[in-house]
Amino acid sequence: MEELFLLKGNESVIVIEDKIYICNHGNQSMGTAGMGDCLSGVLTSFITMLQSGIDYRAILYAIALHSYSADLLSSGNEAVGILATDVIEGMKKIINEN
Repeated sequence: MEELFLLKGNESVIVIEDKIYICNHGNQSMGTAGMGDCLSGVLTSFITMLQSGIDYRAILYAIALHSYSADLLSSGNEAVGILATDVIEGMKKIINEN
């Protein structure tokens, strides 16, 4: 994989080489300190687990998991900011349930 571009927002846009992906998960409550650090850590962890270099599937899964966890946490309270640590705990629950 040569190039990666991520525009994080309510609908994140991910460009990997010549392909464009849209993540429909995520919301405005994710605009808090540490959220990008949280995503970077998840991306790094998933890439490391594969042990085969950077794989676009790991990147897409990490972004989707991060955003989906935030959606579950903020359902009904979208105007309220959530913490990155809450998203991490939410991701752990999602992974362990599946």
